[in-house]
Amino acid sequence: MSESNKDSAFPELITSEHEELVRAVREAGDELASPNRERNRVNDKLIHLSEFVESHFRQEEQGGYMAEALRHSPQLRARAEALKEQHEQLQEEIDKLQLLVHSGVESPHWWERVQVDFQHFAARLTNHEHAENQLVQEAFNRDIGGGD
Repeated sequence: MSESNKDSAFPELITSEHEELVRAVREAGDELASPNRERNRVNDKLIHLSEFVESHFRQEEQGGYMAEALRHSPQLRARAEALKEQHEQLQEEIDKLQLLVHSGVESPHWWERVQVDFQHFAARLTNHEHAENQLVQEAFNRDIGGGD
C-alpha cells in the first residue's frame, strides 16, 4: 500500500473501530436500562465490553493508529501520552463494574449503583475516545467523525 493510500485508510479504520466500541457500550447500557434486565446478560455484556476495551487499548498502545498519527505530528506526543495513561484507569473501571455485577448482592439500590457506575464509565470512555479522535484529526488534518 502506498504511503498516500495508507494515510487515507486510517480515518476509516479509526471510525470503524470507534463505532464498534460505541456499539458495545450502547448494548451494555441498553441491557442495564431494560426493565427485563437479567444479571447474567448484563454480566455477559460487561465482559464483552471489558474484553473489547482491553483489545482496543492494547492495539492503540502497540503501534496502532496513534503511533501513525505521532509519526505525522510528533508535537502531539505529550497529549497522546496523557491519553494513554487513561487506558489503565478506564480498564480498571470497567473491570470493577463487571466484578460488582458478577459478585454483588442484587437489590434496587445495587442496580442503581451499577447503572450510575456504568454511566460514569461510559461518559469517561466517550470523552477519552473523542479526545483521541481530535488528536488524530489534528495529526492528519482531516475530519474522521465524532465516534459518539
